[in-house]
Amino acid sequence: MNSTDRAAIDWTVSEDSNRRAVSSSQIQLDDHATTVLDTGGSGLPMVLLHGVGFDAWMWKQVLAYLPAERRIVAYDLRGHGTARHAGGSLTYKQLATDLNGLLSRLDIARAEVIGLSFGGEVAQAFALAYPEHLAALSLVCTRSSPFPPFLTLANQVRQEGMAAVVDVCLARWFDSAALAANGPALRYARRQTANANSEVWAKAMELIADFDVMDCLSSMSVPTRVIAAELDTVGTVEHMQAIASQIRGSVFHIVPDGHHLLCFQYPKILAHLLV
Repeated sequence: MNSTDRAAIDWTVSEDSNRRAVSSSQIQLDDHATTVLDTGGSGLPMVLLHGVGFDAWMWKQVLAYLPAERRIVAYDLRGHGTARHAGGSLTYKQLATDLNGLLSRLDIARAEVIGLSFGGEVAQAFALAYPEHLAALSLVCTRSSPFPPFLTLANQVRQEGMAAVVDVCLARWFDSAALAANGPALRYARRQTANANSEVWAKAMELIADFDVMDCLSSMSVPTRVIAAELDTVGTVEHMQAIASQIRGSVFHIVPDGHHLLCFQYPKILAHLLV
């Protein structure tokens, strides 16, 4: 899908949203270019990190409810969206380095970093590697310790391709009513997953399966929000509580009836919790 197609996705936002303008541009990092969404604004910038297989537009519904005066930035992670053909290795160290480079290119000295799912793990890697550039942290439906079941998905994708896991992923991310309704968010999620780079997707599953920083979280000292979805089967409530317990002074929230991708199911609630 090209950038014009992605920008034209017909997300549904209610009449009480900000309907804020979002500019889209290409930014060159060390070894690849990526699409960056930037609302402008002032104050402490908020940087949003998306999940596996998605791109910066994953946040479009949430953007509509964030404060109009704040600067919000989202971008395509290495291996995703317009950065899907980036060279180099897909590692948390490299992804954190990419984020640090992006902040430098945008002249952002310190930012509030918000990550959902895989993006939450990238956010943690960045927080541990570049604490001097982190002003605040929000972790949404993510992991801080290994999740071995994703090794099975990685192997399946390598053997059978992305089509073999699309329905499994959608069932994990959306409730039965959303699946039946087949709304814009679900169609976007299906299209993004089906068209994902299978090797990048499999590698990301392996990264999540092995990710283990729980014992390092106590070193974080920035204001942190930890947001769990009640029905999430990956970043479970119990696991998210464990994350919060390791980060001094963190604030913990549970979204009732929430599934893994809160950005699609409850964008207004998620935006409210983030600010």
